[in-house]
Amino acid sequence: MVGVLVTSRVLLVNATGSDAGIEFAGRHSDIVFITSPAGGDIESALSSLPAHTARVKQSAIANGREVRTLLNPLIVVRETEKEAEEYAQAIIGMVDYQSIAGRSGVSSDAHAWRGHQKGNLRHGVGSAIGSNVQLIGSPEQITEQLLQLNKAGVDGFQLAFYDFEPDLDFFGKRVLPLLKQAGLRV
Repeated sequence: MVGVLVTSRVLLVNATGSDAGIEFAGRHSDIVFITSPAGGDIESALSSLPAHTARVKQSAIANGREVRTLLNPLIVVRETEKEAEEYAQAIIGMVDYQSIAGRSGVSSDAHAWRGHQKGNLRHGVGSAIGSNVQLIGSPEQITEQLLQLNKAGVDGFQLAFYDFEPDLDFFGKRVLPLLKQAGLRV
């Protein structure tokens, strides 16, 4: 089976950004959900993820193990960059401030989100768009962003979409073939 992990043991998956969590992942986990430590925009993610993913993977190597990292980006993709930007702006324009205030007001010691700005409706903690990292653009731009994140040490993605059914359908038709061409999919 190509692309399928077959194992006779239970895989341990966790999400972390703290020193203790990374140490635990290095000793025990097979897959580690990571976040961009510097912010939700692609530039901040790309600047911070190489060191972060290396740190997570080095923790496993120090324990004679290997881990794979996963990131959970929210994808805003349309046929053109202009259309994707308009869609992202429309999402922000429909923001539910009460809901965001509730999410942003939660007291947390989560290390993974410390580099994210509060109050930034596009890329911040409790943003209108959502998720830890937002990828916004045309199918070609989204493919390039996923390639760059992979080169930054991200082994896989758990994708999220704002309006899941139509956005997933568009992604499947327009982006997945490009990911296959780029060698990110088999």
